[in-house]
Amino acid sequence: MSDIDRIILFFLDLFKLQSRKPGQPPGPANYRQIPDAPGNDAVYELRLQSGSEWKIRRMSIRRLGEEVESRSICYKVIYDDQMVVKIPPKPITDFARYLANMHSERHIARQISPDIPCVWPTLSAILVKVPGLLDDSPETGEALEDRCVKLVNRTPSLQTFLKIGPGFVFFMNLARSEFFNQIVEKCHDIKTHIKKEFANSAGLFNNMQAFEAVYGEAYDAVFFSINQLCRRFQKKIDTLALETDIPSIGAYKTREWFFSFLTGETPDMDPNLYPKEITAGTGPIFSSIADESRQTVDQYRKTVEKSVRKQLFTSNRKAIEGLIINILNLLYRLQFRHVAVRDLKPDNVFIAGHSGRRMYHLWDPESYDLGLIDLETALDVRPSVPDEIKQPSLAGTPSYMTPSHLFKNTLLQTAFGTPPDRVMLLQDWFAAIGMIYNTATGRLLFIKTAQLIPQIIQMKKAAIMQKKSLVQLFRHVSCTFWESAEQELMKKLGQTRNRFKTIQMNPPIHIVIMLRKALQEENAAVRKSIRMVINSNAHLKPDARYLLEVSAAGVAAYRKNREIKGAKMGRKPEDGEKILSGLQTLELLKEQLESHEREAGLLGRPITGYDLMVFLMNRIIHVMRPPSWIGRN
Repeated sequence: MSDIDRIILFFLDLFKLQSRKPGQPPGPANYRQIPDAPGNDAVYELRLQSGSEWKIRRMSIRRLGEEVESRSICYKVIYDDQMVVKIPPKPITDFARYLANMHSERHIARQISPDIPCVWPTLSAILVKVPGLLDDSPETGEALEDRCVKLVNRTPSLQTFLKIGPGFVFFMNLARSEFFNQIVEKCHDIKTHIKKEFANSAGLFNNMQAFEAVYGEAYDAVFFSINQLCRRFQKKIDTLALETDIPSIGAYKTREWFFSFLTGETPDMDPNLYPKEITAGTGPIFSSIADESRQTVDQYRKTVEKSVRKQLFTSNRKAIEGLIINILNLLYRLQFRHVAVRDLKPDNVFIAGHSGRRMYHLWDPESYDLGLIDLETALDVRPSVPDEIKQPSLAGTPSYMTPSHLFKNTLLQTAFGTPPDRVMLLQDWFAAIGMIYNTATGRLLFIKTAQLIPQIIQMKKAAIMQKKSLVQLFRHVSCTFWESAEQELMKKLGQTRNRFKTIQMNPPIHIVIMLRKALQEENAAVRKSIRMVINSNAHLKPDARYLLEVSAAGVAAYRKNREIKGAKMGRKPEDGEKILSGLQTLELLKEQLESHEREAGLLGRPITGYDLMVFLMNRIIHVMRPPSWIGRN
């Protein structure tokens, strides 16, 4: 039985309890999925017999995120109100352990509150729905939760209401808050809008100027091709009408039918006006024409879809910009509180303070916040005892995770030479890049790169079996992963360049300070590397002052000059190679410094979505794939 079926049966049992009358034996009960329900949630009808009548109610369910090994699976459930049901990867059967897991999430939530709104698992989220259990309870919040813990400890049979399948599950009450991904779906709800656009576009094919005003002159060929197909359709319908010996059908009517079929709808044909030969024959006629001219039909649909995407983006651009600002605010607040979520993604974020409001309210990022739902993987990266960062679970969501999610703290510290706190905070920065892209386009960013994660897991298992160096493996897979991530980002930014250049934000000062600090830290590290390169090469030391101050172009000129001098002086080849290698490294480091100067100029003024994404990725890669690793791997 699937998790979804188990969850539905759990709520069906709850529905029985809520509907039972005193002294009445339980009647038969069942459920069925409602076909073609609107939205992306699966809707189910729960039915039970109570006496001589059947009681019926509905609930909806939707899995959140990708299925990940060693990671709990979350489901959004609407039953009376909205909640999240989280099922652990391995059943938890011990109540004390179950409470300890909830306490751990509650502890992190308290650490980041009130800066970041949080929803964590509680017993009360589900027990308040059990009739007669907490009906007269005046408590709320933590007082209510404490009462629930005491109740279940005193009456272990109540544990039944906390289990789905073989073990305990976690319930989180979201009340009326909306998931981040629900808002993103609204911003890019092409399915709903494309039907309207198809209906509206049919009238444009009567007037070329009107068509050009909406789609532009570049698509005139579509205008002529579709009208030609329409005329072919009308001729065949006229022929069919003659064969069935009925009066000619008006051109306006056959044109209406053609565009209904073209837009994926079934035309409205009154069987009292048209014989069966017409009502049953028009569909095959259209299908035959469409199949013969598939390229034309597909081009029309692509033209309409492109127009709808553009309209949606234009109308929601300000909301998208507000959401991106609040993604940055979330990163800032997490960093300020020294907490890394380590599984940041749209499914784990909700919009606090927006429920029931219109999209334009999202334009102002100060009018709402982003909250966190699932803190299972979150941890304090600056604990009270130095160098004792808690070992988190080695898991994540492939589209939003990095190789560093899969290796233990001790290995990360050996590989990077420093405690892993900064790496863990930057895991959330990487996830934020994916969230920003998803917010602006409605699509996943790191699809190709995410496919490396299962490969890295297998490589790690093989290395353990063969007793190979995991540090060396981690550095190797990191170089591969970050090269792929950078290429995928730049490729997709290139494909959506106009969109991301159109997105413009003026980040608040605290965000600017956070970004500037990250750049300054990187700048200091590069300058340190420059000094090390110069000091480690005896042939460069005499010109150290000059090389420290000169530009990348100056280093290139210096290198060329040294090559000429070396050839004249007959210097040993190995000495020349050492000097040349050092100067090439120096030139690359100087180029990095110069790029930092350009990037520093982006801060403190409006920044485009394109520049923001590149800026964030540059900061992440410098830490996650240090330049010194590239040569070794």
